[in-house]
Amino acid sequence: MTPEEIRAGLGKDLVLAMSDAYGLVTVDVAPEHWVAALTAARDALGCAFFDWLTGVDSGTISLVGPDGTKSS
Repeated sequence: MTPEEIRAGLGKDLVLAMSDAYGLVTVDVAPEHWVAALTAARDALGCAFFDWLTGVDSGTISLVGPDGTKSS
């Protein structure tokens, strides 16, 4: 399935971003649209297996190195 076919099946309003690397298409969907996107993937695209869901907290983080110094 091409990225264009996936975008058409999910609907352009659900897709925030899409990437295609080495034949693997990744779709970014806002959390409030996850159920709608999964339903469209099942019903419109015929997908029967859900592989991965992850969330990213893009807030400010501080990293502490092994020597105890902080970086952000």
